[in-house]
Amino acid sequence: MKLRFNRKECFLKKRKVIKTAEGGRISTFEDVGAAFNATPYSKEGQTKVKPSGFIQHYQKQLLYEAAFEISVLNDVEVFAFRNFTMSVGDGICLYANKDSLPDYRIVSILPYTGHVRICLEKV
Repeated sequence: MKLRFNRKECFLKKRKVIKTAEGGRISTFEDVGAAFNATPYSKEGQTKVKPSGFIQHYQKQLLYEAAFEISVLNDVEVFAFRNFTMSVGDGICLYANKDSLPDYRIVSILPYTGHVRICLEKV
């Protein structure tokens, strides 16, 4: 599969959980992110429908072509690439600046032969 066209530089920011003074947990993202080039596209053409009947326009997909290894840490699949690791719940700066908070969150990661399909949801 050719993934050479329409590549965009994205920044991956790992999710971290902070405990508050009251004992609750807040999910935030790291300040520094890993850069990678992927092919983004919209999920509007797919039949992804909510129970209310509306197509989810706030979802995107990324195709990332690189060698990877899958491991399981704390019942979570972690995809290890050459320079970084990614898992469900991490943030992606797709259209946002690399110094700001991520504008998309990883919902699922689907491995294929030679590439990975990353499903994103607007934060």
